[in-house]
Amino acid sequence: KAADRLGVTDASILPRNTEIEAALVAHQRLFAADRHEADLAAMRRRLVSPMPCRSQDELLDAFDLPTAIMQDAESLERITREVVEDVASDGTRYAEIRWGPTLHLERGLSLRDGIAAVARGAAWGAAATGVTGRLIAVAIRTHERSLNEEMARVAADFMGEGLTGFDC
Repeated sequence: KAADRLGVTDASILPRNTEIEAALVAHQRLFAADRHEADLAAMRRRLVSPMPCRSQDELLDAFDLPTAIMQDAESLERITREVVEDVASDGTRYAEIRWGPTLHLERGLSLRDGIAAVARGAAWGAAATGVTGRLIAVAIRTHERSLNEEMARVAADFMGEGLTGFDC
């Protein structure tokens, strides 16, 4: 239904209901639920980035809510596993997952623990579905150079555990 209403032909690019519900809980926690009534339609619109995007910042605006719920290892692991399962359900046999590890540090998660969680989730999804999954850690241009450099060093330790590349 949501795909039809939004005019999206590939429903797999939309968030799952469980992801939307988790984002709603995070949104209510972050923005005082007692003062704001949840508007799922507005949230769904906010989760779709404009095309074409003029900048990485504009693209990342659509990820504010999902990123808010991806601040712990358990969430990163589960969501990564679900991404692999989703692409498998479309008949995809090979998937490259690009993500910015530095986006998941807001609540104290370390780069090492965050990258490890994504690698575990991808491995579990691959084992369950037969999809070959490859991870590419992406530097965020608006983040401090030193943070991106640290991320690249930490990410290099995960080569051979699903991580196959670095992009900036």
